[in-house]
Amino acid sequence: MIVRAFGGAGPGPALARRLADLAERTAPHECCGLVLRAVGGTETLHPCRNTAADPRTGFALHPGDLAAALALVDAGATLVAVYHSHPRGPARLSPADR
Repeated sequence: MIVRAFGGAGPGPALARRLADLAERTAPHECCGLVLRAVGGTETLHPCRNTAADPRTGFALHPGDLAAALALVDAGATLVAVYHSHPRGPARLSPADR
């Protein structure tokens, strides 16, 4: 899994491990969600259900899950990244990710 936050920085080791664990548990489907930073600076994962037509090869964030995470942004959290895994591909950005 590759994780690139907005601005080019990656997650810290603990968050990267949680992302990798989530991707392993979700495989063969792509996992997806948001990384948010709370007002105090703590970064947290907000996994979303993958509603893509074929979640093995693509992702679409569940609208309700996305709305719940964005409500936290409205309350003061910062959106750091949108993430998704590539369970069948290399750990690099695909052309669609760029």
